[in-house]
Amino acid sequence: SLNNVSEYSILDDNFSKNYGFLQEEVEQLLTQVNITKSESIKSWYNGYVFGGELVYNPWSIMQCLAREGKLDNYWID
Repeated sequence: SLNNVSEYSILDDNFSKNYGFLQEEVEQLLTQVNITKSESIKSWYNGYVFGGELVYNPWSIMQCLAREGKLDNYWID
C-alpha cells in the first residue's frame, strides 16, 4: 500500500528547475539540432521563473525543435 506521500510543485524551490528545460538545456538542444535562433526562441517562449530558475515549457520547446525551429503557439494545441 502507498503511504507517506509527499507532493512537490513548482513552488518548491528545491524542485522547481525539474519542471521544464533550463536555459542551458535549451541552448544545448538547439546546438544538437543545428538551430541558431536562440534569441528568437527565448523571446518567443520567454520561459518562466520558478525558484529563481528560468524554466521553459518542454512541450513548446520540443515541438519547435521537431519543426526545425518554427515558432508557433504550441502550448495551446
